[in-house]
Amino acid sequence: MDIYILLLIIVILCCVLETASSSLSLSKVKMSTRKLSFSICFIFILLLGLLRNELLGVDVINYKEYFNSWYPRYEYLYVLKHFNLDNGYILLNKIVNEFTDDFFIFKTVTYIIAFGLFSIEIYKRSVYPACSFLIYISLGFLGINFCLLRQALAYSICFIAFRYYKCGKKIKFFLIVILAATFHKTAIFFLLVYPLTQEIFQHLSIIKKGFFVIMFMLFSGLIMPYLFQFYINDYSELAEQGQGLSLLLFYAVILLISSYLKKNKTKQKILDYEASYCTIYFQIGALFFSLFTRVTNYYALLFTLSIPELIKESKNKKVYLWIFIGAFSLLYLLNLYSNSSNIVPYISVFVERI
Repeated sequence: MDIYILLLIIVILCCVLETASSSLSLSKVKMSTRKLSFSICFIFILLLGLLRNELLGVDVINYKEYFNSWYPRYEYLYVLKHFNLDNGYILLNKIVNEFTDDFFIFKTVTYIIAFGLFSIEIYKRSVYPACSFLIYISLGFLGINFCLLRQALAYSICFIAFRYYKCGKKIKFFLIVILAATFHKTAIFFLLVYPLTQEIFQHLSIIKKGFFVIMFMLFSGLIMPYLFQFYINDYSELAEQGQGLSLLLFYAVILLISSYLKKNKTKQKILDYEASYCTIYFQIGALFFSLFTRVTNYYALLFTLSIPELIKESKNKKVYLWIFIGAFSLLYLLNLYSNSSNIVPYISVFVERI
């Protein structure tokens, strides 16, 4: 676990650095603390993923079997015509398999794509990249990128799609989310960000949120289990269990603080908050139908953009910085302790394959 604790310490130090000053002078060289903190965090997390053991993490052995034994048998035309399959993910498997049958290389490719897409967005849009990376690892995306390959790709693609939604490019947003759904069908639920964040409801926010809470309770408890029996995979047993209530309370506290900080913000920044609030709806749904624990991640990932922005514009920046550092660091440590992704202890590629 030492490598994960070291990661946390480095990311926290970078958070302090980038929020303390906009630039850093070393001898006669002046550099941006934002770019420096991004580079340090990005390189550390990238290497952590690239140098991990081939079979580190839950469910990886199944991904390997599919890559080596199942997906090579599929014809390209068959994959393109059958939408009950995860077409995009299978095609990625087949394309890589054209060049190599080494699963370690395939895992490396998927990690670079998933983490790379997320990092590009953070570099472009986050005011405090290290804070974004702290939230990212604390919400469990490190483990997801290590071993839940389909989901990792779908999350990152939807994360990019949100940019187009904010800019009003609804068609591009829709098409990119559909692309994400070809890697993992749960990405379809990210389309709900559109009706759930409409400005028409802003003067009825309490009533709106209460109504949506009730609807998600009914939908997830009564309707979703029925609908998913028609899908090729049974997600009711594969989704994470047992973290629903604790995560719901955590999101509620984070959003309560965020709601105070979002006052007098521009329309687009309020949209970040409203989209992040969707974590509450889906996490309530997760109490009744466990699949929504995974769906919540599509919206929780937006905290990596909204919270750094709120910290920067708050009057007591240092106070709120340490509040969020404390909250997300605690969540990170609890996730390491629970080890739901089975990535603890860390095993490098230099150790004999599991």
